[in-house]
Amino acid sequence: MTGEELKEALYTRCPVIAHIKGAGDMRYKYVDSIIYKRGGFLDHYRVILTVGLMDYNGHSITYTAAKNVRKDEEAQKNTADADTSTAHKKMIERTMSFADIIA
Repeated sequence: MTGEELKEALYTRCPVIAHIKGAGDMRYKYVDSIIYKRGGFLDHYRVILTVGLMDYNGHSITYTAAKNVRKDEEAQKNTADADTSTAHKKMIERTMSFADIIA
């Protein structure tokens, strides 16, 4: 995926598929993070895109190169907007509970 496609996937939280070497194609719930890194010692003008992918159980994030990631069109058709709104509600609840602890 390109940088713009990754940003769109990050904001919409659409399901993605990553080709992991040795494991094949694996499905992930959504793009959790995008990391831009400058290339190594000899190739310091190159930008490397790394993507953090949240698994379906929500307990781990897998990091892989952006070129290995693509949108999961099949799951995107079957997934309702309710999943995104549920995740958003959970995030708000966690933020509110954290604010209660601080106060």
